[in-house]
Amino acid sequence: MKPRAPHFPFALLLALAAGLTALIGAIPYAGSWFDGGRLATVECLVDYHTWQIDGSIFLGPDGPRSTPPDSPYTPDWMPNVLHGTQDKAFINGHFYSDKSPVVSLLMAASYQILQSTTGLVAVDHPHIFCYLMALIWGGGAYFLAVLGMDRFVARAGLPNFVRILLSLGFAFGTVALTYSRQVNNGILLLADFMALYLLLAPSAEPGWGKFTVRQLCAIGGLIGLGYAIDLGVGPVLVLSVTAYIAARTKSWRCVILVLAASFPWFALHHALNYMICGTFKPVGSTPAFFLWPGSHWVAEKLTGVGWAHSDLGDYFRYNVKLLISQRGFIVHNYSLLLALPGAIWLGRKPGQGPALLYCSLALIAGTILLYGATSNNFSGQSCSIRWFVPLLVPFYHVLILLLQRYPALWPDLAILTGFSLLLQNLLWRIGPWTPPLGPKIWVMLAVVLFSWFTLRLFLFFARPKLRPSP
Repeated sequence: MKPRAPHFPFALLLALAAGLTALIGAIPYAGSWFDGGRLATVECLVDYHTWQIDGSIFLGPDGPRSTPPDSPYTPDWMPNVLHGTQDKAFINGHFYSDKSPVVSLLMAASYQILQSTTGLVAVDHPHIFCYLMALIWGGGAYFLAVLGMDRFVARAGLPNFVRILLSLGFAFGTVALTYSRQVNNGILLLADFMALYLLLAPSAEPGWGKFTVRQLCAIGGLIGLGYAIDLGVGPVLVLSVTAYIAARTKSWRCVILVLAASFPWFALHHALNYMICGTFKPVGSTPAFFLWPGSHWVAEKLTGVGWAHSDLGDYFRYNVKLLISQRGFIVHNYSLLLALPGAIWLGRKPGQGPALLYCSLALIAGTILLYGATSNNFSGQSCSIRWFVPLLVPFYHVLILLLQRYPALWPDLAILTGFSLLLQNLLWRIGPWTPPLGPKIWVMLAVVLFSWFTLRLFLFFARPKLRPSP
């Protein structure tokens, strides 16, 4: 279908809503070990010019992670005294964050600019420091991802009301909304994936032209950055996208150009990693670095060390639980109840130009299987599975393709999106580093499935069977 002109009033309203949400939602403290370790590195790089975090305010009980009991920023479930981050490695007598060094370096650059222009020092104004880092790197990434998704949907040639459903559902009906509140890899990768799909999608339709050299360089830079952000998703991203480029262009020169553009990020990540810990392996997958007194971590709890299951049956059950359980990703994003069977159906009958669809399916399946093989902790104490947040982009790509072929599915999307908006409002209030909702999540899912079944039953008798659009 020929792409329709963007509906600018809606795009403007969506941008205003996403921007306001980012401003209001940014949290002025480190809410977990994850962002505590990241912010500790950012503070020490700028204020003490070192990667060591021994003297960071985020390591002690009096830092910005220990909000007073009566603070409006303290969730009911958070302990009153939090003794700093446990996401730290002990190397040659000093503590270092176990997070990706490239992201910390980029965040430190933004903190340096803020300090040079405003005089902000983390130790003097810790809550302002935390708020601005969360706003720039959490809310900012969310804002860009939302605008990118709306543009991506607008290119698909769907009716405006379907575009509104998809864009609103992505912005306010997925866990992306909750993860926008604080610094985390998931929301950064979401923006990276979204920018990547905006570059990849035009060539997926006949007649849209081939990739330019500039586009190939940008694609390479984005997959390299994704690799540097998260080495769990990174290898799958590199393989899936380069395979897609090879399939679409049928040119090894294009593939080589993409990989060459991504190489600086690969080199920077591993060079920084080697400088900090003396190994090219990720810091977090080296158990020897976590043998310090009081450490929470043992080899069995670390993600990425190796095979994390007793047998294939345990591996299969864990993969299912990553999607469907009290922490399950599908259970926390109701629109994926339509996208998952849609992915299976489209994979069997892809139609014309299936290369980008297969790229999306490879990203989804590869990430789930890889994290499923090397973890057993459901991504720690976080809202659903934080590792899978960037997979919202390929999942929504599947939804777009599904609605292009079966336009009569829009009522299904509408009812799932409506319930998703209610669920995400609850999760957003709690924040991204939250324990499972418990039995509530199953009650809500039962209501959703019953309502969806009722709708589908009504449509079955009221309308003819679904047929693919011509």
